[in-house]
Amino acid sequence: MSDDDPVHMNPLADALVVQCVHCFEFVDIVVDPHDRGTLIQDCDVCCGPLSITISWMPNGQPQLQIESGN
Repeated sequence: MSDDDPVHMNPLADALVVQCVHCFEFVDIVVDPHDRGTLIQDCDVCCGPLSITISWMPNGQPQLQIESGN
């Protein structure tokens, strides 16, 4: 565990705004620094399933890829 580890650089969850691939509305996604890989979350507006792949850049910023969860 090093000081430049992205998990430890930002100990609080980040709220990111993404666009739903179903209804095209903008919704908040909360990303915890410990989140990795792919998860399914329903859109807060249309309830369509979103497949969210979470990775972390070397500077500690989350990077999300949003696709349909169908």
